[in-house]
Amino acid sequence: YLDTFMALHLTTYHEGKEKYGKYFRPLTDFEIMHLKGAAARGFDHLHDGVGLPTQHIAMTAEFELAMQAVNPELTVPYWDYT
Repeated sequence: YLDTFMALHLTTYHEGKEKYGKYFRPLTDFEIMHLKGAAARGFDHLHDGVGLPTQHIAMTAEFELAMQAVNPELTVPYWDYT
């Protein structure tokens, strides 16, 4: 898991797309996505109201696809709140 995480961190967008395919995204894409949705102090779409579960689920799904582009056997762990 951590080796794959490091591959997302160390591989550029274009290198990753060429080597791992269309679902690869570098870790910086997810950092930027999170900052754009949550960085404003008074305007946080990711952590206020319904944004918390829906946006994080969507980002986690995209992150899992990027991880699986590097290592298809991986899944992102989840918590069962039921």
